[in-house]
Amino acid sequence: MNKFDRRTAKTNKLIKDSLLSIMEDKPFDKITIKEICEVADLNRGTFYLHFQDINQLLEEIHDDIFKKLDEALSMESSQERYVSLLTIFDFLHKNRAMVGVMLFKNSNTAFMKKLLNTIRLTYENNLKDIYGIENIEEYQYQFSFIIYGAIGIFMTWAENGMEEDTKVIASRLDKMLGDFQATFL
Repeated sequence: MNKFDRRTAKTNKLIKDSLLSIMEDKPFDKITIKEICEVADLNRGTFYLHFQDINQLLEEIHDDIFKKLDEALSMESSQERYVSLLTIFDFLHKNRAMVGVMLFKNSNTAFMKKLLNTIRLTYENNLKDIYGIENIEEYQYQFSFIIYGAIGIFMTWAENGMEEDTKVIASRLDKMLGDFQATFL
């Protein structure tokens, strides 16, 4: 990476961190580019060199989060459900400040949809690989039930400060999913 690329990456990170910092206390739709620039100690021209608008900035933050999550899941060679769940919970715990802002401080529908889709794809792949279920569409209602239940478990865990170990949470959810699969799939 040359000097220009490093400076660009550093400025991008500064702008993203500034938005996340403001989102801790203020709803996204009330945040202005001027505020972001003040926190980042940059001028508006610099902001516009990097982003078209505040929505593109937020979208890039989402993309960064999900790129990291996809990388974490793809590094996991095992297809065991527990290992996939643990990978997701470890990722969410490691990135709890950023994820917390997106889910709790500034409820964000697009972020939630992407999170749900990531969990759905992970679970569908698990079913295909382990149970040989190919016609996933037949199970769309069961998947919705499972996915929203998994999100509920994550939300409760997050609301309680993520104090419980990720292995314990992943194990609990794995048991629930195993019980559900034995009954309904």
